[in-house]
Amino acid sequence: MIRFRAHALTAWFIVPVAVLGPAITCVAPRAMAPLFMGFGLLSMIAHIVRVRRLPRLDPPLSILFGGALLWGALSWFWSLSPDDTIGKLGQLTAIFAVLAFWKREVAQFERSDLQLIGCSVFAGLIGGLTLYAFDWAGSGHFAIYDLVRGGFSEDLPDVRQNKPIVLLALWASFAFPYIWLSDHRNLKTLYAVIAAAIAVATFYSPSDSALLTIGVMALVTGLTVFFKNPRILTVIITAGMIVLAFAMLPAARIVGSQTEWLQNRVLPRSIEARVEIWDQAARRIMEKPVAGWGLDSSPYLPNRDEHMASTPWLTISHLHPHNAPLQIWFELGLVGMAFLSALLIVTGRGVARISDRFAHCYALVAFTQTYLYTLSIWGIWQTWFTATLLFAGVMTYAGVRHITLNKTAA
Repeated sequence: MIRFRAHALTAWFIVPVAVLGPAITCVAPRAMAPLFMGFGLLSMIAHIVRVRRLPRLDPPLSILFGGALLWGALSWFWSLSPDDTIGKLGQLTAIFAVLAFWKREVAQFERSDLQLIGCSVFAGLIGGLTLYAFDWAGSGHFAIYDLVRGGFSEDLPDVRQNKPIVLLALWASFAFPYIWLSDHRNLKTLYAVIAAAIAVATFYSPSDSALLTIGVMALVTGLTVFFKNPRILTVIITAGMIVLAFAMLPAARIVGSQTEWLQNRVLPRSIEARVEIWDQAARRIMEKPVAGWGLDSSPYLPNRDEHMASTPWLTISHLHPHNAPLQIWFELGLVGMAFLSALLIVTGRGVARISDRFAHCYALVAFTQTYLYTLSIWGIWQTWFTATLLFAGVMTYAGVRHITLNKTAA
């Protein structure tokens, strides 16, 4: 009878998410949420059966997310949609619990566990890119997507292309430390080809935000390589993230008040729509800046007879502000923004404490990448996106541990 160490058993529950994530997103983007939550909760159950005690969660994350969930629960009393608030609380509780459990487990992983994770991530990267290339460049009509989901042409830009390309870019970053430390030159060559293919696919995708993220990541990577003290750079970037989060409200109002350039159509339509959505969200935030309008109430954001500048016969409407700081501020008020700031500080502090320079630089670039994705693409509480961001945190932590253990072994 094969008996796994408790922590090694958890690694095997992470494997399906690492292998299937990118491929599933190519045909069923929302599947990332049940994939993450399902295998995460199964790993917790298996842990209970294996060690006969409740799973231990990471204390800082448990306190931070527990406080945020409590405030979200209190917002039910003034929420625009109390039923949606309760439903989202259940989803977020499960997702946050999986993150807090997996982070503590990864801290106990040995080299063999991490090698398994690395192989799984690379396999997922190859599988996802192959499916994406076949469905996008090969068939030209997204035949597999249509077969699985019955897609429509209006799904093309966001559902069929943007979500897969974002996950592929994330998986490429997950795989980097394992490939970089590998002794196989051919594997490194293959990885370089894959990374180049993802960059090209991103360039030709409809997502200006994803393309901008790659550009900023290249800049941050250069800074981490040449900056003499990466800890100081981490402090600067973390502080910049917090300042940017709070600056989104006044910036949205200032830019949104200048309608001349909107009417003259000097920007792409997607950017115009973002500006108008952010401006509207900023207006509503100013009506209830402290407590907010209630968790997951963004789809019900009140419209005060506000019309789109380029198409004045249409009112401004959306499911969420397409910006995490604005959405959190709108729904949870300044209290929610305090939790967001605390999360950024805890994460930045964790990155700053990494002693190995390579591991430090890798973690800082990954931290920046995930933050940038929250600023303009999707709603922060879309469960598939929340699960993806938190899985990115787990994989980055695993990559850092892999680098550290390899340095110790050497």
